[in-house]
Amino acid sequence: ELKRLDDALRSASEDLRQNHLTGAIDLSFLTAHRRFLLSMKRQGVGVVQTIAAAQAQVDDARRKLADAAKQKKVIERLRERHLMRWKEDQARREQAEMDEIGTQIGYANLVNETMGGGE
Repeated sequence: ELKRLDDALRSASEDLRQNHLTGAIDLSFLTAHRRFLLSMKRQGVGVVQTIAAAQAQVDDARRKLADAAKQKKVIERLRERHLMRWKEDQARREQAEMDEIGTQIGYANLVNETMGGGE
């Protein structure tokens, strides 16, 4: 868009130099040309403002994406820690159950030996 405006300005300025600055000067044409230049300048400023606003949106979106990526990493670390704690807890419970089973078997063997040895 800016290139198109720049090309139009260059073309109009070149046309002015080539065709309208020799001989009798037409003030109404020069006035119209000046209005055209101001209009092109306003359009250029509008395009630049639009680009600046779009760039601000892109920058904001990038910042939000970076923040989201950081939050995702934090959540993943928390999930990993939670899973590790759960696995450790499960291992402790299984070990406690195995210890209990071992104790019960040992007690049953002791009772059987005592009962069997006393007969």
